[in-house]
Amino acid sequence: MKYKGEVVNNHGQATNYWNMFPLKYKRLFREMYPGSLNVQVIIPPILDLSKKMTLEYPKELFKTVWKKAPWRRIEYYPATVNDVPGFLIILHPSSVGRPPNILEFILTAEVMEKEVEIEIL
Repeated sequence: MKYKGEVVNNHGQATNYWNMFPLKYKRLFREMYPGSLNVQVIIPPILDLSKKMTLEYPKELFKTVWKKAPWRRIEYYPATVNDVPGFLIILHPSSVGRPPNILEFILTAEVMEKEVEIEIL
């Protein structure tokens, strides 16, 4: 199913954390654009849990580098935004202050359009 959305700013922290990410973990995402895209949707997508990938971060990161990070794991769902492949990411616990209708994506390239079409694969 495809969803329509509008790109919004200043709801994610992924770019800040990406800059602090240790190189050995960045290599997991070297094909990704180094930032995230936040999209406001009217209807949240229905997620197929069988396609979920979960990454739990090593605890040593939170003792040193990410002392203020509120989350400990991220769920990744394959997705496209305007046909650019990537992942819908869901932080656990969820981002503080992020409205539930704002979705965060990491993608293989930058999306410049304001109006977007999302497909959760």
